[in-house]
Amino acid sequence: MGEPVVLELPDEMTKELRQSIQIGQIVEISEDGNHRYFLTDAVVDRVRGLKVEIYANEHPPPHFHVIQNDGKASFALDDGRMLEASGNTRHFKKNIEAYYINNRTKLIEFWNSTRPDGCTVGPVAL
Repeated sequence: MGEPVVLELPDEMTKELRQSIQIGQIVEISEDGNHRYFLTDAVVDRVRGLKVEIYANEHPPPHFHVIQNDGKASFALDDGRMLEASGNTRHFKKNIEAYYINNRTKLIEFWNSTRPDGCTVGPVAL
């Protein structure tokens, strides 16, 4: 037998796997097909140069981070209030609040699906 023949799959056939691996290691697949991931942190979204991140093993209250080149801020998942901010990110408070209003369900579902075992901060009610 000679060298194996390697066939590269088209991008559209590997997109789901690439996205899944970018999120993190799956630790559980439920009967309904939902996944629970083990994360150290994850980029949930990108908005005009800002990164929206959620970290594993977070401290209370449940929150998400918005990171920009010259600052960062954290916002509560339950009501979108700003918890703390530094740099110019605080100037975008209203923009981030509007983003939260439009993406609240997505953010909370992502948070709830990625809580690792033993995390001191549990799920957030929708």
